[in-house]
Amino acid sequence: MGVFLFAPEFEDLEQNVSFLKALKGVRRLHTYGIMYGVKIPKRESLRCPYCGAGIEYEGRVSEVLIVCFNKYSEFMKENL
Repeated sequence: MGVFLFAPEFEDLEQNVSFLKALKGVRRLHTYGIMYGVKIPKRESLRCPYCGAGIEYEGRVSEVLIVCFNKYSEFMKENL
């Protein structure tokens, strides 16, 4: 199965506008079920490079993450 890219060329602007109006609300990408049953692997959570704790975004930056980042930055400055 191949991918077909098609960009129509029109002689005047009216034809182009008519084409775009005709396609309004029409789905232009069809998968034909090729993704049916495909298992999506779980992503591993991020780990703090300093303490190894799991990092997850909770809508704001965690205080623990800030402390760990500061400690890690200090550690890297001292050991480079």
